Amino acid sequence: MRSFGFAAAAAALVLWPAVGSAEDWTKDSAPFVASALSQPMSGLVERARGGDPNAALTLGLAMLAGRFNPASLDETPLAALETRMLPLVDAHVKAHPGESLATVNWSGVANETRDEARFVDHYEQVHSADYWLERAVFSVVKTEVPVPQRPNPKDYGENTVGTPAFARGTMTSSAIDINLIFTAAHCIVAVRRAAGMDYQPWGTLPLSVRLLQHMPRQDMQARVDGDLAGERKDLHYPTGAAACGSDDQFQADVAALKAAG
Repeated sequence: MRSFGFAAAAAALVLWPAVGSAEDWTKDSAPFVASALSQPMSGLVERARGGDPNAALTLGLAMLAGRFNPASLDETPLAALETRMLPLVDAHVKAHPGESLATVNWSGVANETRDEARFVDHYEQVHSADYWLERAVFSVVKTEVPVPQRPNPKDYGENTVGTPAFARGTMTSSAIDINLIFTAAHCIVAVRRAAGMDYQPWGTLPLSVRLLQHMPRQDMQARVDGDLAGERKDLHYPTGAAACGSDDQFQADVAALKAAG
């Protein structure tokens, strides 16, 4: 199990410095919030499975709001997986005291089967908002850009300054700005709490699922709570209910979530 976190995941990409004000992020995230709070979940699930990062973000936000993912899943294999994994964890802890479970390749330790890997992936899709949120974080776009090449002196006369040549290069950047994602998450969490909806954070998923997960995970709920507690300074995005915009908008979002259920 490896958990790099949302910020580290974003830092792993080639990103331009954040630009825009808190108001900009609130405005840009509003359509995602509105869709997450009101659109039918069945449609959100179908679109997210198609691989579109915008759809993945919307579904992740909807699940973060406490809305139920209606996708079907036979959870019968979970009991057997837990029964098989827990003794392996106990044995590893005794053999390597003090080692973080997050640094262990549990898939290798357990000789995870394809069926088990498939089940873990499907379980996260149905039960983990962070599965979809991190798909949005890790989604990238590649853009062709001109890259200057150092002139070769042999191509020019002794007193001639050569014109720099350009070749095609590729710039990789995030498909959705991380500040937009955090803004939307703050709004959604504030709305969910005001609406009194239940939520299952990633850290409460079965241990075997968390150990064998196939993408880096971090509990977005914990990230939001950390921001609200002042763990990070100089944030580029708004926090709490302010991330929704005005108080009237916040109350409208709460009403939308209560209506959607």
